[in-house]
Amino acid sequence: MQFDLIISLHLTTRLELTTRLELTTRLLTTRLELTTRLLTTRLELTTRLLTTRLELTTRLLTTRLELTTRLLTTRLELTTRLLTTRLELTTRLVCCILRYQKYDTIEQYSTRAPFLHFKIPKVRYHRTIFH
Repeated sequence: MQFDLIISLHLTTRLELTTRLELTTRLLTTRLELTTRLLTTRLELTTRLLTTRLELTTRLLTTRLELTTRLLTTRLELTTRLLTTRLELTTRLVCCILRYQKYDTIEQYSTRAPFLHFKIPKVRYHRTIFH
C-alpha cells in the first residue's frame, strides 16, 4: 500500500513536472513569437519612417536646387540683358557724337577730343548702324 502511494505520488509529480514544462515551453514560445512580431513591426515602421524622411529630404533638396538654378539663370539673363543694353546705348551714343561732330571714324574723334577721360577702342563705325 505504501509502495503504491509512493509510485502514485511519483507519477503525479512527474505528470505535474511534465505539464509545467509544457506550459513553460508554450509560454516561452508565445513570448518569443510576440517579441519577434513586435521587433519585426518596429523594424518595418522604422524602415518606413526612414524611407519617408529620405524621400522628403530628397524632394526638398531637389526643389532647393531647382529654385537656386532658376534664380541663377534669371540673374545671369538679367545681367546679360543689362550689359547688352549698356553696350548698345554706349555704341549709339558714340555713333551720335560722331554723326553730330561729322567724324567718319572713332579714331578721328578721339584724336580731336583730348578732353575725353576714357579710351575709345579703335573700331570703325559707320553712320548707318542705328537707322
